[in-house]
Amino acid sequence: AKQIKIYTKNIPEKKQVWIYYPKSTQSDHPSREYPIVQSYVDIFIRGCIKVEEKFNIKDFAKECILTTDNWPEQHWVNDRIYPRRPSTYEPYARKIDGLLKELLPKQFKNIRIE
Repeated sequence: AKQIKIYTKNIPEKKQVWIYYPKSTQSDHPSREYPIVQSYVDIFIRGCIKVEEKFNIKDFAKECILTTDNWPEQHWVNDRIYPRRPSTYEPYARKIDGLLKELLPKQFKNIRIE
């Protein structure tokens, strides 16, 4: 999207940047014991969709997915039925699944239902 500027080195002063980096005691890589859970992926992508809609930024959600590194090819679980976080409904589930299926087809195919 032309409206998005990706900075790979120095970020100019007085620019607003979003960084999602969790503090963790386990490995930085997902495992069977600590998989990526869909309910948290939903939070991230829902935020991207809302920014796209609010500021009318074409393909912002796609850019969020494509510019996020290290999407796992395994150890990703769909916990929407019984979320590991306190929420029971994801209103953007269909749109999120469509984006993931389009942009990360190999990973999407390997998500297991919990």
